[in-house]
Amino acid sequence: MLSCISVGIGALSVNANSAFAKKDSRPEALIVGDSMMAVLGVFDSALKELDKKHPVIYAAQPCQLLTRSGCIPETKESALERFKNARGKFSDVIIVATGYNEFSDEVFFDATKKFRDEAKKQKVSIIWLTYRENGNVTEKAKRFNAILRRVAKSDPKFFLYDWNEFSLGKLSWFSGDRIHMSRGGGTNLARYLSKAIGEVIHIRRSRGTTTTTSTTTSTTTTVVAETTTTSLLAG
Repeated sequence: MLSCISVGIGALSVNANSAFAKKDSRPEALIVGDSMMAVLGVFDSALKELDKKHPVIYAAQPCQLLTRSGCIPETKESALERFKNARGKFSDVIIVATGYNEFSDEVFFDATKKFRDEAKKQKVSIIWLTYRENGNVTEKAKRFNAILRRVAKSDPKFFLYDWNEFSLGKLSWFSGDRIHMSRGGGTNLARYLSKAIGEVIHIRRSRGTTTTTSTTTSTTTTVVAETTTTSLLAG
């Protein structure tokens, strides 16, 4: 079980294994991401393992950008477009792991606002992964992560999960650039996402509403935080 610490709201203990009857037949989550997340499509056994526990719509693609066409011709739809196009097709959570190819803090912050606006329309929560503060994206990742932490503090439906902290020191999970993942890294990412989805859905359903509560999780396995940050790159 991952413990939760409230941010500005009363504490809420979360049991990710506690089951609420699922009355909705749709996938529970939408995943958007760039080449960092695209490892799940390459080593799809990890994605299949995730999908068995928490059915997802997988919409990650190399060079995906948050609000603009991707940085390669094959990636035309932005992550935001994919989010909008999936409206009504999933029930609870969008997971965002896109942003490594962004460069502007202003564009990044604006993107977080657009995602939050769309999440409000769709009545879903957001899980946003922090960026790996490594390699040639270190400084940008730090700025983006700082933006995310500020955002999370202000939005109770915005759950920031600290992938940077969780994966710290796990060199075998990554390739030489320390951003893109090996097969083992993809498996651990899928398990991490499974716990995150389970926690956020538990909170949503325990409230009996689409409104969720800001939480920060701090354990050796995962960090759920309602805070915001900015910056990164991954092709």
